[in-house]
Amino acid sequence: MLVETASLLDEPLRSVVLANCQGTPLAKPADHKGGVDTDMFEVALSADEVGNVLSVVEAAARRGMRTPRSARLGGFVAAWRELKQWHDAQV
Repeated sequence: MLVETASLLDEPLRSVVLANCQGTPLAKPADHKGGVDTDMFEVALSADEVGNVLSVVEAAARRGMRTPRSARLGGFVAAWRELKQWHDAQV
């Protein structure tokens, strides 16, 4: 999802998001299917960066945009909202 999200973003935020895809992915749960494209990474973004990503993803979803691999962005919006809520709770 990070690579797909990055396709919606402009620089420098695109590079910041893609930097989170470097390194060793997290262990996949037993019920997690898929290859390298479904690897999961710990996301190290500031609250402002997450808020900016969320704004772009929400706007893209409202416009009916797609990413190269996803026809709908509803799941992306939900995931980025969840991360924003987590950041907001840390304050």
